Amino acid sequence: MTYTAVDARVPHYPRMVGAAVSEDGLLWRRLYDAPILHPGPLNAWDGGGTAYPHLVPVGRGLHLYYYGFRHPLSPYDPARGIGLARSEDGDLRGFRKVLL
Repeated sequence: MTYTAVDARVPHYPRMVGAAVSEDGLLWRRLYDAPILHPGPLNAWDGGGTAYPHLVPVGRGLHLYYYGFRHPLSPYDPARGIGLARSEDGDLRGFRKVLL
C-alpha cells in the first residue's frame, strides 16, 4: 500500500509518500525507512508536499499519481495540482516525476 506520511523532524512537516506491507490487511509495517516520493524543490509546484498517492500498474512498470502543493513560502503558481511519477521496472524506490 502507498500512503501519505509526515516527517515531524523536517520544518513545516512536509507530506511525502511512503509504502507499507501487511500479511493480514490489519497490521501494517513500513516497507522502507525512507519515503518513496519526496516533495520537489522549494519553488516547485509540489515543493510543499506530495500526498494522496494512487498506484497503477502499467505493463512491467508502475505509475504513481499524486496530489502536490506548493511550499507555504513559495510565491509561484500553481498552488496545487495532480502529478505523475513513473517506475519503469516496478521498483517502488525508483519513481521519477514526469514533468509536463
